[in-house]
Formats: sequence, structure tokens, C-alpha cells
Amino acid sequence: MDSLVEPRWPPGLAVMKTIDDLLRCGICFEYFNIAMMIPQCSHNYSHRAGPEKQ
Repeated sequence: MDSLVEPRWPPGLAVMKTIDDLLRCGICFEYFNIAMMIPQCSHNYSHRAGPEKQ
């Protein structure tokens, strides 16, 4: 993992924080390289954090 500390975004760049959040895996918090999707619910995760890695 790169870091578990969230980057601090200035108040005027709230949109950039949203974009940053969308580009990160919700499991490992790394930026997506190869994104995977669960078809039943459309959740995304990094191929590095997928069920086959656990």
C-alpha cells in the first residue's frame, strides 16, 4: 500500500478529492492499475486486492 493517510486537499479542490477517491481501490487504497468489477453489485476493486489474492 502506498499510504493509509489521505492526502489533504485544499477546500477549493474538493472535486479533485472526489476524483482521487474514485481512482483508488476501496480495499487496498492503491490507485487502480487493472480494475475489476463484481457484476452483481458493480463494486470496483483492484486486481491486487481481489478474492483470489486472499
